[in-house]
Amino acid sequence: MLDQHDNPSNPGTESVQDLVVLDLRHRLKNIYAVVGGVLALSARAQPEMRPFVEALRDRIAALEAAHAYLVETPAATEEERTVMGLLRLLIAPFNSEHVKTITVSGRDAPMTWGPGGTLALIVRELATNSVKYGALSAEAGHVAIACSEDRDDYAIHWRETGGPRLAGPPETAGFGTRLIERAAALAGFSVERKWRAEGLETVIVIPAAGLTR
Repeated sequence: MLDQHDNPSNPGTESVQDLVVLDLRHRLKNIYAVVGGVLALSARAQPEMRPFVEALRDRIAALEAAHAYLVETPAATEEERTVMGLLRLLIAPFNSEHVKTITVSGRDAPMTWGPGGTLALIVRELATNSVKYGALSAEAGHVAIACSEDRDDYAIHWRETGGPRLAGPPETAGFGTRLIERAAALAGFSVERKWRAEGLETVIVIPAAGLTR
């Protein structure tokens, strides 16, 4: 038997649902803030942990940014929640008004929070690694992100140029690489890397049906 608040015909249902969503959003914001505060305190108490803490805070910030864009966008502008919109948000800290070290081009598509959160983690990890070891560690370095779509898949090509020349893949996979692989597998993405001499190329493929699940 349906409660009156569960009845779609009940005129009060929509407002109740809105309150629940607002409450969840508020709780998530608080969680992000609390975790960020705990990490800051940990880094202060243990300076040797600062690099790890800062990297973790960056990953959490990527999730928070994706959540704000994909979940908190007003319902009236839901059609504006897209892959390229999310990508532009994530790369903004790496660009300035006059210098665009990371560019985004190609075909856009709608995206929801589930796959968007995964994509945010992957892109943030790629950008962090590029700043440390890849194209973005050099003054002339550049990353071109190109998006394309066919009937079955949506592909995001990450291509680095202008950085240190690469001799091949690293001998061991770091935590960031394992994080990307694990997150992609859980979300049903595929990630392929090519260690070209002129820079890393990464292709992220998302099933088209999985962009808005």
